[in-house]
Amino acid sequence: MNEKIGIANCFPEYSRVYLNDAPVGKGRQIRIRCGLYNKASRLIPFMAPGMSVSVYVSNIVEEHLKRHGELLKNELECFLYKDSLWKS
Repeated sequence: MNEKIGIANCFPEYSRVYLNDAPVGKGRQIRIRCGLYNKASRLIPFMAPGMSVSVYVSNIVEEHLKRHGELLKNELECFLYKDSLWKS
């Protein structure tokens, strides 16, 4: 049996993006729903031993902002432009 198992071997892109154990550093406290925290705290020890829930959540938010940043930026600019330019 030469099959490699584990999330890092089966899903290397997922591991690279979401299980990157970069330190959060000086962060801010946030709240997440209890059920989500419980699921993440049970999964993380198997996916990335030693990684914290806060690092995992930070990775998810960072990827979301990278993936959708241009859309969000455009929407914000439209809102600010419309709001400031067209008000009388």
